Amino acid sequence: MATQDPCLATISRHWTEVSDCDLPPLGDTGGLTAEQAVEACRTSPQPDPLLVHLIDAAQSGSRLAGWVLLEVAMPWLQKLARHDDRLTVSTLVAAVWVRIGRYRVGPKGTSVLMTLVLGARRDVLAELQPLGCLHHVQRRRLALASAVLDRAEGLGIIEAKYRVVVECVYVEGLTSDEAAARHRLTPATVRWRCSTALKRMAARSHELAGP
Repeated sequence: MATQDPCLATISRHWTEVSDCDLPPLGDTGGLTAEQAVEACRTSPQPDPLLVHLIDAAQSGSRLAGWVLLEVAMPWLQKLARHDDRLTVSTLVAAVWVRIGRYRVGPKGTSVLMTLVLGARRDVLAELQPLGCLHHVQRRRLALASAVLDRAEGLGIIEAKYRVVVECVYVEGLTSDEAAARHRLTPATVRWRCSTALKRMAARSHELAGP
């Protein structure tokens, strides 16, 4: 059974600070606060249209929309971490943030929330499985992923040596072996640096999502 993850208190504290903030217009839906959007996603029999609008807003630069998506997913992330000792909320949160930035609408009938949650689980368990080749990802999504890394490095959360390998794996879609060959490292070092970077970013996610 997983122990209490230290990042939960940080995430909860930041959510308390932003939950009453107004979101940008979401399709035909306007005037929602972050808390109202979470409630709508959790209670609607068909939440996917709203979730897709939130993802679009997050990919267009709304960090608040990203926090709403994370809050909607959080009960599932905690459940996964409780039932699998290989998983932690911190690493799942980091993986969800990356998934939001690179989300692509799936086939009709595919749950947006489950795509994010189970995709994050798969990435963590596969030890940073590549999220897709560069030429298959829209430019704005790559820009968002790079912007998160820029901010993390600028805030001193990760050093350049961590950032370059995370960018290779998560932005370019290289395997750990390929990234290791490029930077003259061992694959184990690449995996360790990526894992360390994601944990640091998750622990200070409130700063990454700040103004």
